[in-house]
Amino acid sequence: MLLGIVARGAAFSFRSYGSPQGETQRLWGRMFAVASLITPLLLGMILGAVAAGTVPAEASSAVFFTSWLGLFPLSVGLYALVMFAFLAAVYLAVEAGDEELREDFRRRALGSGVLLGVLAAAVLAMAGLRVPELLTDLTRTPWSRVLHALTAVAALGTLFALWRRRYPQARIGAVLQVSLIIWGWALSQYPHLIEPDLTLWDAAAPPITLKLLLGALAAGVVLLVPSFVYLFRVFGKVQRT
Repeated sequence: MLLGIVARGAAFSFRSYGSPQGETQRLWGRMFAVASLITPLLLGMILGAVAAGTVPAEASSAVFFTSWLGLFPLSVGLYALVMFAFLAAVYLAVEAGDEELREDFRRRALGSGVLLGVLAAAVLAMAGLRVPELLTDLTRTPWSRVLHALTAVAALGTLFALWRRRYPQARIGAVLQVSLIIWGWALSQYPHLIEPDLTLWDAAAPPITLKLLLGALAAGVVLLVPSFVYLFRVFGKVQRT
């Protein structure tokens, strides 16, 4: 996954600042496309294996690698891939300046949004077959019912906004939908980082380190938030001009 991230960033840079024509440009474009495909797929497979508890704490290299290749991790990988495609299409529909291009991204966002719902049901079905205890955490606790209801409302609201071409509202709905999905996964994992051997408390640093880290993060927010606001304003002006 990390190699995919590096390859994606490198390909984007070389493609953007290299020669606009020729085989080299097409090569960087293909590398960017492949890296953009495998990175979210592998990320989802990693999270699926971690959530299913198939990653052993101590095992041979063969068992370690095969633990990531089950049907459940693969289904989560496909789900993550479609989720990334959905977010990208929604954001690009908002940002596209050309109306024909915006319509193309709108259709892609609608299609990937519907497919995301289908794959969500497939992931739950696969969890029931392969990891029934995870399915219980995801669907049969009080918090899970609330989260699923909110996620469904956000998903339907996003699709409705895309259908009516209300792009800013669609972006807000997509962000809310994906955030709720991530919170659902995090709460189903709690208190484990890796099922069933590593909990949050086992992995935590000493209290003094956590306090110092919290202070550093607070100071960083004070510096970074104004910088990001300024950065977005500058790039927004450049795009408008």
